[in-house]
Amino acid sequence: ILPEPAAAEEPKPAEWPNLSLTGVVQKGGRDGSAAAMISGELVSVNETIQGVRLLTVESSGVWLEMNGEQKFLTIGRSLK
Repeated sequence: ILPEPAAAEEPKPAEWPNLSLTGVVQKGGRDGSAAAMISGELVSVNETIQGVRLLTVESSGVWLEMNGEQKFLTIGRSLK
């Protein structure tokens, strides 16, 4: 008798850190690209903070990516 195959586990959603967005800079990151002030740190596009990568900067907020999952964070808000 063969054991039944284990059910494939659903991938767990990413455990996002509590990041807050206080402002964006369209130009002015360390390499001249867009940047954002996230939890008190200036983060340029493609840099990471607490395992979260900054994808794009828009006038109203930023797109973040962690473990293949993306979220939009609005200025004045936090992830949690």
